[in-house]
Amino acid sequence: MPTASGLSREQPRQATAAPESLESDREALPHERVDLLRPRPVEELLDLVLHGDPPQRTLHAFHEQHERKEDEWEEHHQQPDHSGFILSHHAALSTQGWRCYANGSHAMHDAPTRNRPQSRRRLTIVAVQATGAGRGASAGRGTVPGRAARVRRFEKETELGLTRRARRMNRELAELYPDAHTELDFTTPLELAVATILSAQCTDKRVNEVTPALFAKYGSAADYASADRAELEGLIKSTGFFRNKTSSLIGLGQALLERYGGELPARMEDLVTIPGIGRKTANVILGNAFGIPGLTVDTHFGRLVRRWKWTSETDPVKVEAAVAELIPKREWTILSHRVIWHGRRICHSRRPACGACPLAHDCPSYGEGPLDPVEAGKLVKTGEQVAESL
Repeated sequence: MPTASGLSREQPRQATAAPESLESDREALPHERVDLLRPRPVEELLDLVLHGDPPQRTLHAFHEQHERKEDEWEEHHQQPDHSGFILSHHAALSTQGWRCYANGSHAMHDAPTRNRPQSRRRLTIVAVQATGAGRGASAGRGTVPGRAARVRRFEKETELGLTRRARRMNRELAELYPDAHTELDFTTPLELAVATILSAQCTDKRVNEVTPALFAKYGSAADYASADRAELEGLIKSTGFFRNKTSSLIGLGQALLERYGGELPARMEDLVTIPGIGRKTANVILGNAFGIPGLTVDTHFGRLVRRWKWTSETDPVKVEAAVAELIPKREWTILSHRVIWHGRRICHSRRPACGACPLAHDCPSYGEGPLDPVEAGKLVKTGEQVAESL
């Protein structure tokens, strides 16, 4: 039915019922409850009354359609800032007259790994033409506003405006990292749980070097429950804190045998009772091994969403709840990977590559790092560089 703005309004998407065995008796998390008292747009109230679909899980399809129309208008009418931008191609970019920095974040995943199939190579190139220092990157979204204009813009941002900006940034990240995934190798839920426990205070690269021999020897919960402590410690010693991790792995096997028939449960409330598994690890397991959406709030994720002003919370559980209000549930797991990848490759903690960032137009913290596109381009890490540092 046409709306006042002339846009065709789609029927709201019905929520997909979760498997009864997984969520039938689960209490709603704080960010999944429907707050009937807070102010909300009319469209959300209509959804709640007519369709019974909690509006926090997804805004009305009308908002998404209107947002895309606005993006198209901006890209058509605004004059681009040619001091720097990002181009994505499946083939090499002609570099005559340009200085280019290849972001090979996807090239490192050409070969199939234990937890993902063969993927198509996608090369992302940061192409910059140094026409003046400090002008920044338009990243395909028009001229980046000046600092004063940016401050005013984000100070006046409404709740709906924040939601739309967060979803727009998520779409930009999806284009930049189409192959984002967990960088731990695994083939079963148990292997992912073990690898995630080992990754505490250890690089993913080191864990992936240790786990092949570990998984070959310990293939079931019973194997970990009856493991010889000294032998297990020797296999995982290089991951650090090996005594505590050994206790967690043995306790993991024993808990699975005693309470869950040797199988890893697929519910948050069960996972967090198992030795070595907290809420962050549980979300990793649920999202990547069972396909149940979850937000993994690690150091990178928390740092970036605060830098983007999605939330000011520092407690991981509160950060998770705040971001869950902004992003549709179906996107939670992949968003976690995209944000983590961006934090490792471009949005670094000390010197973010602001002048080469495709999110510059929507980032309230644009300018914390170098704005000159050439200087910023040198800070962008390729997939191979990230793999070496993980």
